[in-house]
Amino acid sequence: MLVIRMQRTGRKNAPFYHIVVAEKSKPVQGKFLERLGYYNPLVQPKDISLQKERVEYWISVGAQPSQTVARLCTKNGISQAEKFIKARAQKPSKAEEEAAKKKAEAEEAQKKATEEEAQKKAEEEKTQAEAISSETSEASKETPEKAETESE
Repeated sequence: MLVIRMQRTGRKNAPFYHIVVAEKSKPVQGKFLERLGYYNPLVQPKDISLQKERVEYWISVGAQPSQTVARLCTKNGISQAEKFIKARAQKPSKAEEEAAKKKAEAEEAQKKATEEEAQKKAEEEKTQAEAISSETSEASKETPEKAETESE
């Protein structure tokens, strides 16, 4: 898979970026297929230079620009990069997906705990009701027997 990304160069505290096409599996500072331009964030206004035709070619071939490169491309009039910004904006990040998954699991565990608690309460009430009914039935059994023994 090909990506269009920024490759940091420059000295410490003075970043300068080359915009390159590279394999996604390659390291950021590793080999690249083609240099498409550069970005210098230190000067005012920020200096951006892109070969529009080459960027459009690589996007048409299937290279996906990083989010930052896509924003830089749209600022320089490359409309094909806009769809990558929108696509990434709609897709939740991995951290958001994990947070949603954990929240769903916590809600499920909470629901299960409340169901178990309700079930335990129902069982306790049932045993109490049985105990009360057995006490009343024992009391009713004892009453006729006592009456028979007293009458003799």
